[in-house]
Amino acid sequence: MRLKNNTWVFDNALNKATCDELIKIGNAQVIKEATVGGGKKPKKKLRVCQTGWIQDPYIMEQIMEYVDKANYHAGWNFQIEQPQQIQFTKYEEGGHYNWHRDANRDLSKTGGKTRKISITINLNDDYEGGELEIDSEDHYWTKHPRKVRQGLGSIAVFPSDTYHRVTKVTKGTRYSLVVWVMGDAWK
Repeated sequence: MRLKNNTWVFDNALNKATCDELIKIGNAQVIKEATVGGGKKPKKKLRVCQTGWIQDPYIMEQIMEYVDKANYHAGWNFQIEQPQQIQFTKYEEGGHYNWHRDANRDLSKTGGKTRKISITINLNDDYEGGELEIDSEDHYWTKHPRKVRQGLGSIAVFPSDTYHRVTKVTKGTRYSLVVWVMGDAWK
């Protein structure tokens, strides 16, 4: 699907104190080596990071305000419903997530719902590498991906079927929150 805006970014949406608190909350969760597609074992060629889950209605409510604004201002106007849980993600040196899409294919596991909008919130900026890159749709991610090196507290919102990746972290640790918003299957 070709879109006029394949990403909507809110720069510095969250302040440092809020981001520090979210990192503290995230690190207190059970952190596990991340898997792909519900698998049991990590696939290190595709993804190297650790994840935990945050279940906080207040935080989710704040995130959804940005999702609603992006959905409207980007001109997507997707029919959306409930978001999934908030994923806390920790990319240490060498951590990365190669090209992928967040859209789910097996709707039988989600009550006929599909992921429509993905959100990435950058919680720090004291690392190197770890660039969020989003398919520019010019050559399907092979030529000119859009680099979305988000500053501290920035929020990137994009359609879940858009190819994207996080490049390898070369120094420090990258912390982020990721949320997926569901909706009825595409018609």
